[in-house]
Amino acid sequence: MRFRSSSNTPVQVSGLPYVNEVAAGGDRTCALAVSGPVCWGDNSTGGLGDCTTIDRDVPTPVSGLTASAIWVGDTFT
Repeated sequence: MRFRSSSNTPVQVSGLPYVNEVAAGGDRTCALAVSGPVCWGDNSTGGLGDCTTIDRDVPTPVSGLTASAIWVGDTFT
């Protein structure tokens, strides 16, 4: 999946809850929300942690994970 738009300036992410931390890398982004980690973007290898390989356009909760920090790279989340 390649997102159809891009921006050189910050934009509001639809559906993003209040977050303490954001990490981006490769074709995905994750955030450490007050309610728990959420991720969106490319999920072809299951890197979003939602137990699927469906790409997500909006932040999606990570299944069964409690986190205090979050990192995302080209090949890992």
